[in-house]
Amino acid sequence: MLRNDKMEIIKAEIRRILILQISAIGDALFAVPAIKALRKEFPGAHISVLASRRAGSVLQNLPYLDDLRIFHGFFSLCRAIMQDRTMKYDLAVGLSNQGSWLAFLSGARFKAGFVSPLLRSACPGSVKVKPSMHVVDYCLSVAGLLGAATSDREMEIQLTPQELEKADEFLKRHRLAGLPLVAIHPGGRYFPFKRWPTEQFARLADGLAQNGVGVILVGGPDDVELAARTAAAAKVQLASAIGELKLKETAALIGKCQLFVGNDSAPLHMAAAVKTPTISLYGPTDPAQFAPFGSGHSAIYKALPCSPCFKFLGPAGQHLPKCARPYCMEAIQADEVLALALAKLDLGRTAAMDGEDAV
Repeated sequence: MLRNDKMEIIKAEIRRILILQISAIGDALFAVPAIKALRKEFPGAHISVLASRRAGSVLQNLPYLDDLRIFHGFFSLCRAIMQDRTMKYDLAVGLSNQGSWLAFLSGARFKAGFVSPLLRSACPGSVKVKPSMHVVDYCLSVAGLLGAATSDREMEIQLTPQELEKADEFLKRHRLAGLPLVAIHPGGRYFPFKRWPTEQFARLADGLAQNGVGVILVGGPDDVELAARTAAAAKVQLASAIGELKLKETAALIGKCQLFVGNDSAPLHMAAAVKTPTISLYGPTDPAQFAPFGSGHSAIYKALPCSPCFKFLGPAGQHLPKCARPYCMEAIQADEVLALALAKLDLGRTAAMDGEDAV
């Protein structure tokens, strides 16, 4: 941390800020508290965010931004970085791993971000890596280098009336209005071994339905096949919003549910951002780094001797399979997830998973 007098001199010179959020949807949501902190610390500055199309979609309409710039691939990103040099930003802030490396190329006088050799001699520089530190806190630590307050860790998504209306229409169309609702996400785009087996999701859905709960499958275009396999394995008919609702419309739908159950992936963090209680399932990744905060959220984690095998800001290729099967995810059983879900929904006894009497 810089001395207060030096930091005040730097802050007086910062009028244009570029935030580089070059990562996935979940990581973009993890960065929102830091973006909010920077806005409070620099209330008069013009703040721009450079993000991918998918990550940028969850940052739309945030009141802390003056400008959201979207790139659509590698060459588009290169053009954007070259444009940054002409925009004459005073401060570049990397709130993602790639963004921290590219902050050096922005042409900004001051630079901050995660650990990167390119930021070693920059001012104010990079934050130190700490084992099992939550990603939200990593991002806030970068904002803290610039004197920003780091106590507000709350993620958020700004939903439009049209997106909320689309969610209501979905519930009416599938005759789910008025039921206790649970959103289930069986997918996970970037790391297949983070996925709980579809047959376990199907058993969970059956158990919830036996207790009068409406179950909705949610996800993105990459989850269509997994959702179909989950629906085929279930004994009850499941409503699916996959392919029917856009990303933020899905977030609006999750916000109308009483509970979300899913893998460590973007919809989980969207659920936390819209204030829906969650049950998250972990094995290869560490809930200390990635699980939602707060009393409304629960994580089930089967820490085998090799778990976790993926760490935030870890080495390249660490997401590649190291086991023949995802044994850590297979160790989570549907009955324990169902019991926790019914307790959160306050629905009393747990129904039998296969039509037998509950114990």
